[in-house]
Amino acid sequence: MRTEIRPRLDRITVDMLKAIKAAERARARPSCERRLAWAAFRISARRDLHRPHRAGLHRALGSFCGTQVQLVSW
Repeated sequence: MRTEIRPRLDRITVDMLKAIKAAERARARPSCERRLAWAAFRISARRDLHRPHRAGLHRALGSFCGTQVQLVSW
């Protein structure tokens, strides 16, 4: 099991770092907060997230644009 999980975690880490790098330009745009709020709303609606899960999404995305963003509560 150990030999199965570690390679997967390593791939996920590399993928996450690539995604963070790819998001640099989007994070720097003046429209970042507006686009982030809209994306979070769509994800929440599509997945029918309950209040605790929406709160987790808010917390996870709150500083994506470089400053602490207060996403609209749904």
